[in-house]
Amino acid sequence: MSVETESGKPRLRVAPGEQVKFLDSEASVVTVTATVMDGPVVRWYRTLAAAELGREYMSASRNGVLVREYLHTVPEAELDAAQAAHRALSASPRADVRDLATHRRDGLSGPLVPVVRPAEAHR
Repeated sequence: MSVETESGKPRLRVAPGEQVKFLDSEASVVTVTATVMDGPVVRWYRTLAAAELGREYMSASRNGVLVREYLHTVPEAELDAAQAAHRALSASPRADVRDLATHRRDGLSGPLVPVVRPAEAHR
């Protein structure tokens, strides 16, 4: 995972074939949402049910990283990713951090569905 500059705008890149794995037992659900006031916000949830209810335990935006749990319970890789997202978004509010997303909404208020990346689509 790296922060690159593309057309003068930072982009958080996950290399092809590189798997962003956050938790050992069950992967976190990560969404990227565009907001009116803060631009893109990356949110981490422990489960799909928590994501559907909007109960994130950590989020990252241009304003910073907000952790809603004891810090020692947050896996280091997730905290590193949140800090990288914050750095990219604070450098440019239009930074592309979509590579962090594991799920997206199917439509405006539809269910969360897994993000399929090109490398995964051909398996």
